[in-house]
Amino acid sequence: MGKALGNTRTPLITAIFASAASLALATQLAFTAPAPAGLLLTKDFSWQQPNRSILQPAFSHSGRELAFVQQFHIPDGDESEQREGVAESRLAKVASNQRLADPVVSILHIATQRIDSVDYGWDPSFSPGDSLLAYAYQHTPISGKRVLAETLKGNSIRVYERRARKRVTIALPKQGYLLQPAFANPNTLWYQQGNAINGSYGGGTGISQYNLRSKRDSVVEAPQKHYGYFNIIGSFHPVPRGLAYVVWQAADKGFESNWMANEYDASLKSRSGLLHQFKKMPFKNVDSRVAITSTGDVVYLDDQHSLRKEKNYFYQYHGAVIVSRKLFPEEYHEAYLSPNGRYALVCTYENTAYLLDIATLKKTPMELPVDTEVFNAVWSDTSERLVVVQSTSGASQDTDVLSVFTIH
Repeated sequence: MGKALGNTRTPLITAIFASAASLALATQLAFTAPAPAGLLLTKDFSWQQPNRSILQPAFSHSGRELAFVQQFHIPDGDESEQREGVAESRLAKVASNQRLADPVVSILHIATQRIDSVDYGWDPSFSPGDSLLAYAYQHTPISGKRVLAETLKGNSIRVYERRARKRVTIALPKQGYLLQPAFANPNTLWYQQGNAINGSYGGGTGISQYNLRSKRDSVVEAPQKHYGYFNIIGSFHPVPRGLAYVVWQAADKGFESNWMANEYDASLKSRSGLLHQFKKMPFKNVDSRVAITSTGDVVYLDDQHSLRKEKNYFYQYHGAVIVSRKLFPEEYHEAYLSPNGRYALVCTYENTAYLLDIATLKKTPMELPVDTEVFNAVWSDTSERLVVVQSTSGASQDTDVLSVFTIH
């Protein structure tokens, strides 16, 4: 749902270099920790359903299941023009089934590859222990429509009690819609309030939390505006005592022809306070470039530059102090850091991908099932498994393929 806003990068370098050397000796760094001997990446399996898009995958905490959103594919925009008649014939089917192409939250059992359908919705997220699955319920039929703030309006947060097969609505929007539920702990669920932030496209603008025991909710980050633009909330990141998130705050009025500011101040925050301050830059989703280690250090791939001659670096921060910096000179299309900050999945412009050991910059090739772009990748919270989603081509171009990999 955030695709239209772009994708990635960059920090404000305010380190105290005099203390960095001594701190580096005292801190166990993700960059300098010994790499596993004989790193091996194996593909467990690939999975697909004809004419289905696969969106927003999320591993269970056990690593034995995978939740994601399936959606029957109806061509739109340029694709619709290039494939004359396909969109029209599929839209005709929507007339008799308004939910035909609605998003369906699903659970895939990795061992058996059995698929369970849960409900219409987005953003699935497992609870600690995996007994619950939270998601944003799609309130009104959206088949044949674009994913905009208006078509998401009214979406609520539901929890699926898996053993009882019971769906419970725990939060309703006062305005706009709700999205991105995530468990901060076994009894506390965070979620975001959505509004239009980029013309008609929507995104998170505030955060609330719901206590599953007291059944009360409270505000974590209230929606705010600067220069007439909402603050934008990124995805949630697990930290030792809860969740962290990036907040983008407009730094100027932008141009009249734009729906967003020219530049933003971005901060990585948690309930404990500021974790990292990024440098001022145009809005880019940095979530795939950020990892937070078990000791609270922030690992960040800085590759968002205004000048082409600027170089890309992996940084590790302890507070405001740079404790490690490693040059990454490769050309690439996209990168996804593991939660422990030790690896990055790197996707190239040639539709290939490899696993990068950040400490050594050693590459392990990834065996992709099709020769197409990787458009999404998600790590397990242990950084031991990885799911990759690609679109297929040719006669089956409406079908996405999901592949699960394990690091040994």
